[in-house]
Amino acid sequence: MKSDPDRSQRLTELQLCLGKALWQIQAFEDTLAHLIAVVLKMPARASLKEAEAILEKVQGNTLGRLIRETKKAIHFDESFDPFMTRFLNERNWLVHHSWRTYHGFLDKPNEYKTLLLRVRGLAADAIEFNELFFGFLQDWAKERGVTTAEIDQVQRQFLDVWQEET
Repeated sequence: MKSDPDRSQRLTELQLCLGKALWQIQAFEDTLAHLIAVVLKMPARASLKEAEAILEKVQGNTLGRLIRETKKAIHFDESFDPFMTRFLNERNWLVHHSWRTYHGFLDKPNEYKTLLLRVRGLAADAIEFNELFFGFLQDWAKERGVTTAEIDQVQRQFLDVWQEET
């Protein structure tokens, strides 16, 4: 069978989009895990070893559970629930059903574009949610005396690692 360079290019583009979306979703899940661990689970004087164990346990939760636990850690308006529900459903679709739904669409331009838009939208939503919930964590830390300079330093370290990896 002859190789189709356009098809190969579309597959590469799709895999890059899928990878970015999964990466951004995982970053958001990690932010939620940190928020839950720090706000709900962490004793005031936890050792580094205890803190790492708590975080590791929370990181083992599903996104749905992380979202439910986050609602216990912070208050956000009920009007936000449909956005989180849609995001969770889209994430679950991506992880569990996207291949089955779209694997034959590389040669169908309109369906292929629809898939790309859906996956790119999910990645963009994950970035926005990550920034929002990181902001909640920042606010919580500031209320407990952590300075803006200390938060900025941690954020710079995170962004340095993130930029190296993406």
